[in-house]
Amino acid sequence: MNDLRNVFRRLAGQMDMQVGQMRKGIVESYNPNNYTARVTIQPDGNLSGWLPIRAVTGGNGWGLVVGLVPGMQVSVEPQEGDPGNLEITGIIFSPQGNVTAPAVPAGEIWVVHQTGSFFKMLTDGTIASQGTWNHTGNFQATGEVYRGYGGADQVGLGTHTHNQPDDSGGNTEHTTDAPNAGT
Repeated sequence: MNDLRNVFRRLAGQMDMQVGQMRKGIVESYNPNNYTARVTIQPDGNLSGWLPIRAVTGGNGWGLVVGLVPGMQVSVEPQEGDPGNLEITGIIFSPQGNVTAPAVPAGEIWVVHQTGSFFKMLTDGTIASQGTWNHTGNFQATGEVYRGYGGADQVGLGTHTHNQPDDSGGNTEHTTDAPNAGT
């Protein structure tokens, strides 16, 4: 009876080996039109077909997706354990050249680009960014909106003071209040 149990255990172990496991891959090409990519599966070196990329997160009518770049390292997983049905499930940070991982504090969310632009949601409630913002559509802010770097350089849009030429050829200070809504 023990011999029969051992045979079943050995067969079950062999079947477990046939279930696909998470693998790592290197992105070779990316198709932004249908959000798929081809990757070289590691360590085998086999080039995949066009694999779907799982969105970072999403909901009803929105999503957060990342455009992949050749050379990125990704995780590739089989759907329901089927090694013939793979999808890209994540991006693995792998520094290139002099790039190091940013030290993101616990509880913060950072979107950082190699050019130096960033968008950060900090634990003190601050949203910090660097880079050029190109915005289309309405932009609404509650509270004061400032331009500048703090101190004397900072100007608020609510009420601010600026110099105006006067009749004597000099400048006088003039305070401007924010416009009322609907005017």
